[in-house]
Amino acid sequence: MRKFEISQKFWSLAGKFDIFDEDSRLAYQVQGSFLKLFKEFTIFDGQRKTVSHIKQQFSFPFQKFMVTFADGKEITIQKRFSLLKAKYDISDFGLEVAGDIWNMTFSLLNQGREVAKIHQE
Repeated sequence: MRKFEISQKFWSLAGKFDIFDEDSRLAYQVQGSFLKLFKEFTIFDGQRKTVSHIKQQFSFPFQKFMVTFADGKEITIQKRFSLLKAKYDISDFGLEVAGDIWNMTFSLLNQGREVAKIHQE
């Protein structure tokens, strides 16, 4: 399983951060929106080519995000109701994100099997 490390500036208002691979090379850069009601993020690869665009959409009562990839394919990430643990469904992939909001530890699950782990240090 590949490992990535996210480096975010403490005072970044727009949500700009870098993602490094296990060899400490720049793999992706994320540029967030600034002063927008609904958040937007653009993800670039190491050569500054757009990989995807993530846009928060109005959805009551749970958050919903549309992800558009460079090839035009779109998926939806929808938050689900759960107590204490954050849970999201990812359309078209059959994936689920489950996490512990208190410890900022999340798992990406495929039919209940963990395929990726995300945690904050």
